[in-house]
Amino acid sequence: MSRRTSPAGAVAAAAVCATLTACVVIDREGAAFHGPVVIEHPGYPPYWPAPVAASGPCPLLDGRFELHDLDDRRPLSLLHWTQPWAPAPAGATHVDLAGPRGGGLTVRWLGADATVLLQRTLHEDVDFRCVAGWLQVPLAAPALPGVVATRHARLGRNVRGDLVVAQTEAGGGLGFLVVPLYGSFKDWHAYRQAMPAPTGATRDGTP
Repeated sequence: MSRRTSPAGAVAAAAVCATLTACVVIDREGAAFHGPVVIEHPGYPPYWPAPVAASGPCPLLDGRFELHDLDDRRPLSLLHWTQPWAPAPAGATHVDLAGPRGGGLTVRWLGADATVLLQRTLHEDVDFRCVAGWLQVPLAAPALPGVVATRHARLGRNVRGDLVVAQTEAGGGLGFLVVPLYGSFKDWHAYRQAMPAPTGATRDGTP
């Protein structure tokens, strides 16, 4: 399995490139980018069920979801995305989501026998934002000298009811020769629902 260059890493690589006469940065798909700009925004996987977004500003994420990632290129456990809210308790096998309603999203980490191991209530504009029908969660960005980076995940659903996560990372800074550098990347992840969730979402675009 190939590794994707992070925005901060791409900016650092581009900084080195700026000092050389010939240099390329290779992304995980094998595409070569010449110079100090690296952008990788793959589209939503066409072999996955189509994404949907709620009719309102935020999607309803009601459901119980498995931890296994459907992305086989760079799989991440669902617990990776809940980490900003609370450290996952030992023995967690599923995550329950309820909401958001009234500005609140309830998250429950479940054990193998569906016992609630941990529960948290998240609040809009504090723990998440509603953006164009997706629930956006801020994530910690890598820190490198001279680089400003941002990272967030957007959560939604697909037509099968699975949880869909679109992670976007971007970073910029100055190279050794004071050359502007920039890297931007997007990843797609999905998690099967273990129990049926309410319907009512309508087909929409992707973030």
